[in-house]
Amino acid sequence: MRLGDFIDTLEKLLGVKAIRHSEPMQSSDVERTCADMTALERDFGFKPSVSIEDGLKKFVDWYRSEWAAGSTTR
Repeated sequence: MRLGDFIDTLEKLLGVKAIRHSEPMQSSDVERTCADMTALERDFGFKPSVSIEDGLKKFVDWYRSEWAAGSTTR
């Protein structure tokens, strides 16, 4: 997932447009990664099962119920 796709998904879930300021790549920025989850699954039995889209939706739902609504259970 590209950063733009990530932001597009958040915009859709939140119902607002993000204010975007494009900047050139910095020397420490990574254009692409190739994460290998093999050792994590082998050593700990953990295998991610939630997509980025579903995870963002769950986060937005949680945020709205806990923070945006002024919850005092923090």
